[in-house]
Amino acid sequence: MKRLIAITLLAIVGYAALPYWSAYSLAQGLKVGDRAVLERQVDWDRVRAGLKDDISQVLVEGNQDNGARAFLAAALGPQLVDAALDSLVTPANVASLAQGAADRKAKREETAAAKDVARDPVAHLTWAFFTSPSQFLVTLETDKVKDGTADLYFERQGLSWPLVRVKLPDSALSGLTS
Repeated sequence: MKRLIAITLLAIVGYAALPYWSAYSLAQGLKVGDRAVLERQVDWDRVRAGLKDDISQVLVEGNQDNGARAFLAAALGPQLVDAALDSLVTPANVASLAQGAADRKAKREETAAAKDVARDPVAHLTWAFFTSPSQFLVTLETDKVKDGTADLYFERQGLSWPLVRVKLPDSALSGLTS
């Protein structure tokens, strides 16, 4: 009986620890620009789909009162956003950006934004916990962006917990319609 309790407790602790490990592993991969880690720890199709929805919504809502501009945003915005995100939000590009930030940090020629990216992402962690038995939320905060909290959603897929959604700060998206 004690053995069964010990195995059950170990399974529960392991289950609870896996998403924390996934988030930490992703943060370390970002810190050094490791493309293999980024490919393994991120569901890129779902991340791109979420960003497309967010950006398209901001473009349409931000141009509701502008007649022709609203028409163009509604007609062309989603296609332009889709094409841009499909080509930009990839493991290779994110790894390259992260590696560039790490290189600038090493050379001490960094801007405030690059410095923030190159720092240890765990230092910006404000929240990490389950939102459901199969979803885990990590909230990161930076002082470089007004209302600068980004939400990262991890979802259980078998024994792994890949990143499936990135919700950027509203202030980062609001500049798209200015």
